[in-house]
Amino acid sequence: MTEETARVESPDPPPIDVERIRGDARQQGYAEAREIVELCALARMPNRAIGLLVRNATVAEVRQQLLEALVAEDAPEIHSHVMPETGTRVDVSGESSPVVKAVERMAGATKGGK
Repeated sequence: MTEETARVESPDPPPIDVERIRGDARQQGYAEAREIVELCALARMPNRAIGLLVRNATVAEVRQQLLEALVAEDAPEIHSHVMPETGTRVDVSGESSPVVKAVERMAGATKGGK
């Protein structure tokens, strides 16, 4: 077989079933549309579903847009009604300090005990 090649007969490819392909594509489209509608409902934004479907948005794009909208909508600002110095003041008078009272008792015990 110097310059001759062996011909291998390949079987004819099966005919393409266009109707089956269309049906599969239709089912896939319905499934994606259903998922987009469900995502919008879960995000409490069912009114966005139609616009997203009209724009032919992918499921990944829909997820991203809904997450961004939820973050923007639910982003609470942090407000503190407690002033920074609240609860940090200590009465430093000797009359109310338990340490000063204990030292006074100890001093009184040593003076009186001599």
